[in-house]
Amino acid sequence: MHAASDLARIRLLHALILHGPQTGTDLGRRVVEARASIGYHLGMLHAVGHVAIEDGDGKSRNTVWRADMQDMTIPEDLGQDDDLVEAALRMERAFLRCRSEAQLDFAHERRSDPAWKNAASRDSLLWLTPEQADDIEQGYADMISEIRDTPRKPGAVPALVTFAITPYQRT
Repeated sequence: MHAASDLARIRLLHALILHGPQTGTDLGRRVVEARASIGYHLGMLHAVGHVAIEDGDGKSRNTVWRADMQDMTIPEDLGQDDDLVEAALRMERAFLRCRSEAQLDFAHERRSDPAWKNAASRDSLLWLTPEQADDIEQGYADMISEIRDTPRKPGAVPALVTFAITPYQRT
């Protein structure tokens, strides 16, 4: 049951990212999901900040939803709703799996697309303090904000830009 819910939410989010703002009815047609569950899944995505209401009250099927992910992280404070916290953690795991699959697919396919042949995924093993990691994260956030605040250029396509600092050992 959880995996199906996670998959439904990922499909809804993917449809909003690729096709722009839509009503729950339109999303249901696009992802072939029961209308009753669309509202539930959109509510869960809204609660963790992945979608926002473009127009409407958030309760009717005429509400227009849009992807609203400043980043794909789960907010730290989700309150005391254990179901919401668990759903958010499952979504985070699902995003990580999807991101890994997308990166592997792109690594294989970019050789055939001259426009994207220089796009790269780089990994570096660094010895960092938490403060240095915070500084790097802030630089990344500033760069992303600058790009986000610039008008979209003709020919731009959705591109997953990832950033992670993962300590191998914690003392």
